[in-house]
Amino acid sequence: MSIKSKFFTKWGTNALKVNDIELALKMVDKAIRADQRDLKAYLAKFAVLVRMEQPKEALEILDQAIEMNPEDKKDIDEIRQSFVGCVDDIKADKDIATEYYNKGVVLVKQSQQTEEAIKMFDRALEINPQLAEAYFSKGVALRMLGKYEEALKVLNKASKINKEVRKTLDKDIKINSELAK
Repeated sequence: MSIKSKFFTKWGTNALKVNDIELALKMVDKAIRADQRDLKAYLAKFAVLVRMEQPKEALEILDQAIEMNPEDKKDIDEIRQSFVGCVDDIKADKDIATEYYNKGVVLVKQSQQTEEAIKMFDRALEINPQLAEAYFSKGVALRMLGKYEEALKVLNKASKINKEVRKTLDKDIKINSELAK
């Protein structure tokens, strides 16, 4: 491991700890370029890709690590097998969360069952706290009930997860302010 690689790996790891994913990715890429045999740099990039919810790319980086460090194949394969199991579990959980979300959407469309829809969105978010659509739909449902402050908080959570939600909110705010004039 070169000093340069070690420095960039540490920087990337620290950036990941504070959830600065973009910086973390940039730094671990620099670490790998500085020393293509630095196993820790590959593992750091693996962690970044996992956080970015890019399992395919995360597995590919493990393959690259094996190519560059064939002597560590057994250890890397253990990480790979554990991760593949987790990915399957995560996918199953996301599918369940999406089912709850879809049930909530149907209930909101029926208008009379808004409270029940909110419960479905909450259940989806318990399972998958990164499901921006569930936050967004919950915010819309809360707004339908006249709970504007609570709706705004939930919609802001959605916008932090998904930038497209932010654009939708900004457009909605602009339309509502023009209607209020």
